[in-house]
Amino acid sequence: MTPLAPRYAEALFWASPSDARQIYDIISSFANEMNSNAELKDFLFNPSIRKSVKTEAIGQICETTPETARKFLSLLMDKGRLAILPDIAESYAKIIAENEGALRIAVYSAEPLDEAQLETIKNKYIEKLGATNAVVENKTDPSLMGGVCVQIGDERVDDTIRAKLASLREAMLDAN
Repeated sequence: MTPLAPRYAEALFWASPSDARQIYDIISSFANEMNSNAELKDFLFNPSIRKSVKTEAIGQICETTPETARKFLSLLMDKGRLAILPDIAESYAKIIAENEGALRIAVYSAEPLDEAQLETIKNKYIEKLGATNAVVENKTDPSLMGGVCVQIGDERVDDTIRAKLASLREAMLDAN
């Protein structure tokens, strides 16, 4: 993640905190569309097309969105920072969660987990800890071999194959 993303995300959040959820939906949707739509991506990152033309196009695409989101996307285009929009959206989601008092869960796994798996983990810990909301972040670590390691604050639940093998090894050494 670029170090600029959290700065932009924080500035955007404080520009309109009451519209944070709606703005998040807009910028994350735009980031996803930008990454999945090759034609849009080619247009936005083509250096031969003037920034003013691109900014005008963003304004037309987002004409029904709140002014804050539209101006923010235009600002990113003008400053040549549209490529970091996915990182900004990720940082923005974290800021929203922190301001809503959501539980922050980091899930480490050998391979990326799908949305259903992350949702299951999220719901388990929301229920277990009596939280009202949670934000789950999946981080991959191939050295884990399999299973997951869940970290919430200082608490860590290591249910990985690597941890189980280490535990088995210790048990075998203690038996001798």
